[in-house]
Amino acid sequence: MHKLATILVTISALSGSVANAGAPTVLGAWHYLGGRTIVTIAPCPGSPSQLCGALTALAKPLDANGHAVVDSKNPNPALRNRPILGLNLLSGFTPAGGGVWAGKIYDPGSGNTFDSKFNLAANADLTVKGCIGILCVTQDWTRTLTKP
Repeated sequence: MHKLATILVTISALSGSVANAGAPTVLGAWHYLGGRTIVTIAPCPGSPSQLCGALTALAKPLDANGHAVVDSKNPNPALRNRPILGLNLLSGFTPAGGGVWAGKIYDPGSGNTFDSKFNLAANADLTVKGCIGILCVTQDWTRTLTKP
């Protein structure tokens, strides 16, 4: 009975903080990098009150030799051979107020992890901002149901 109560409280909290019934939500699949990449945002495994985002599609998932594109710029040499497809790029996002979520974003193109915030823009795109110190980059991601 205790497990059921915990599950119901978690679902209730998520439905209120992640997606109100009928309200736009950040959950789902998003194109970025000109539509060449898709990140899917969902509750984090093991931390359902937080959001994470996995790289779920690439226009070119294989390199010139036919091998999976790997995380070659990762600062940890032990992780440089892992495929980037399926890699968690967004982690630990929690509500920061005003429809903004704050967490960390990993860029496999540079091997850097940035403080990040995202929110739904008025046009229903996802505005994603990543910063290291005062240097920030903002991207608009577009909701998608298709692969690149």
